[in-house]
Amino acid sequence: QRKMLGRVTALLSVVMVLCALVQGDIPSDWRPLVERAQLLYSPIFLPKSQASLMGTVGNGYISTGVLSDTVYMGGVFNGRHLGQGSPSHRAAIPSYTSFSVDFNSQNNPNKIQLIGLGLDLKKAVFYIRSNVTNQGRLLANIEHRIYAHRLIHGLIINELEITRPSSGSSGDITIPLLQTPIIRSPDIDFKLVDESGTFASHRFNIFTESETYVGSTLLPEYNDSSLIRVSVTASNIPPTITVPADLSTDKYTFIFSAASSLDGEHPIITSRYNFRTALDSTEILLSSHIETWEKIWESGVEISPIPYPSYQWKLASAINSSLYYLLSSARSDWPHGLSPGGLASNGYNGHTFWDQETWMLPVLSLLHSDIGRSLLQYRYNLRSGAYEKARTFPGQTHYQGFMFPWESAFTGQEACPGAGGTCTLEQHISSDVSLAFMQYFHLTNDVEWLETTGFEVIYNVAKFWISRLEYNPDTKQYDINNVIPPDEYHQGNNSIYTNVGAMLSIHFAFEAAKIIGVELNQTWLSIAKHIALPFDRKLNIYLEYDGYNGSLIKQADVVLLQYPWNWRNLTTSVRQSNLNYYTPRTDIKAGPAMTWSVTAINYLELNNAAMAQKYFDVSYANINGPFGIWEETPQGGTTNFITGAGGFLQAVVNGYGGIKIEALGTLRIESPQLMKGVERLRVRGVELEGSKLDVEVSAKTVTVELTFKGKGLLYVVFPDGARGLELFVGQRVNVEGGMFYISSNPYYQPNQQ
Repeated sequence: QRKMLGRVTALLSVVMVLCALVQGDIPSDWRPLVERAQLLYSPIFLPKSQASLMGTVGNGYISTGVLSDTVYMGGVFNGRHLGQGSPSHRAAIPSYTSFSVDFNSQNNPNKIQLIGLGLDLKKAVFYIRSNVTNQGRLLANIEHRIYAHRLIHGLIINELEITRPSSGSSGDITIPLLQTPIIRSPDIDFKLVDESGTFASHRFNIFTESETYVGSTLLPEYNDSSLIRVSVTASNIPPTITVPADLSTDKYTFIFSAASSLDGEHPIITSRYNFRTALDSTEILLSSHIETWEKIWESGVEISPIPYPSYQWKLASAINSSLYYLLSSARSDWPHGLSPGGLASNGYNGHTFWDQETWMLPVLSLLHSDIGRSLLQYRYNLRSGAYEKARTFPGQTHYQGFMFPWESAFTGQEACPGAGGTCTLEQHISSDVSLAFMQYFHLTNDVEWLETTGFEVIYNVAKFWISRLEYNPDTKQYDINNVIPPDEYHQGNNSIYTNVGAMLSIHFAFEAAKIIGVELNQTWLSIAKHIALPFDRKLNIYLEYDGYNGSLIKQADVVLLQYPWNWRNLTTSVRQSNLNYYTPRTDIKAGPAMTWSVTAINYLELNNAAMAQKYFDVSYANINGPFGIWEETPQGGTTNFITGAGGFLQAVVNGYGGIKIEALGTLRIESPQLMKGVERLRVRGVELEGSKLDVEVSAKTVTVELTFKGKGLLYVVFPDGARGLELFVGQRVNVEGGMFYISSNPYYQPNQQ
């Protein structure tokens, strides 16, 4: 019932936005931004029951929901590991500076009325606008700005700017403020400290400039893992502010500055230093934040025409908000992983799953390779946990290599709160990690990274699978028994997804080893060649696992072998059969959103535009307005579900844009098409070997433009085997129909691999 109310509220919000556009009720300077789906607008606050849909601000280090009482920091966890009581989860930090203007104050002679709320996705600023009147006379306009500073990563800023109209009041104007109730953190033993850093016994006077709170998490993930110390220096929020009569404009800046022992040994020094830096820079805080985001948005996705009709407006809003929520949860200099619920929530306890590599990383790596590298660095930094899980896996003598945890948090050891099921049996995640590492290398051709970071992971995943495979003398094949595939409704032997992932992970190791001059045991290739791959010849499909009987499945599974795995053994006929067989057997009522994104991509590869459009529309039906918040399933589930955002963006970029990672230094542009009602689709800032490209799809042509030249040359290469066309900065190359490649190899052909 609550979820139904939420969907009705969300739908009404979207309808109100469209009506406001027609009627002209949106502030004039916001209107063009709303029309371009840059600013998401609501004329009202959402009810308390829908507070999770109010939008979030974040910078990949720190994040919070708008007007929320809680802040979360990347990498800061509290709680125990697998089956050890309170599970490891994101530590809740009180949002000491969260407040709003008090619209219902009984002691204010003036009336304060809401004008509207807006989340500017390109500026990463949430706005709350209101005005102050007295007996119908406008006294002042108020703009409340909330943002997590992108440049100084520990800061959340609240700015309140009050502006009098030229004919406004000549007297003082008092604005009452309503502070969000400060929670007592259940995870960190915060205590107030004085200027020397010693603990104080009382809260300082409300009008003092700031206060600092310091504490440590309460429970380590494992006995030998450390607690995390956190320091917060925050402005005090007064009950009222008064604009003096002689000021036409006044601005108040409230600063929340956080740091942890993950930053260094003295988080209290860092939080206070950043607070003081912000306090001394209030005039440029907003502009420096916006400038940083402008550089990030140089890479992105756009559709035309603009202004958008209603369907295209909804689509453009989904694209922009999905990118925003992904980017606000990750950054290049903070390698602490991505969680399905984003950084602004404790969804899925803030843990990192296969969602990071399979659903969120592909678009991030393609458009922001530095962020992609940071997320992979998280896996590398915590690789000892993967080694430990393999070595101590229950019921086995020993596995070797890296067996990555199904849920990873602070230590990289298994943090799943249960003792069985997916926690131990959903083992395909190791292959998912290997695929992400290989795709990043194919995009960047960074051999130094491969030597120092990538190869160790890729090799040890292959080593794990070699130790995990069991020889079956009856079939003369190698089995992987007793696993849970991506379809978590089932458990069985020889999951086709798991087995193909293992096979290809072994091949990845040999490809990487050859590049850096390392010799591997050739018997591994023979083992990989004989891994069991259950196939039903009558149905012309790969079976999800041995004995699969066609029962309902949770989410995309077998069809993932087509995309993103690009398994070359799949003929067109088998791809079509797999899709036709498994799609109607997939839980469309309770399954997660990203299933339908990959279904749309696969139908696009088969040039079935109608089926692709059908499932593409379903793929982002879980977005709730007015601020574009994702939910996991049609019935609700995890809020701020950026796994769904990542899958949806893949449908846009890799599906309709046709941009696929093909091989080392090579992209494949395959079956690019347009969604209904869209005249052009442009993907900006696609990265390949340090260069940047724009790829634009129109009804008849695909246009490739090199916008930045990296370390080498790039070519547009066609399947005819002729030398490719060299790309030059600013030159637009138009291709009419058919598949082609963008490659650093002017003679690239797929049979070379």
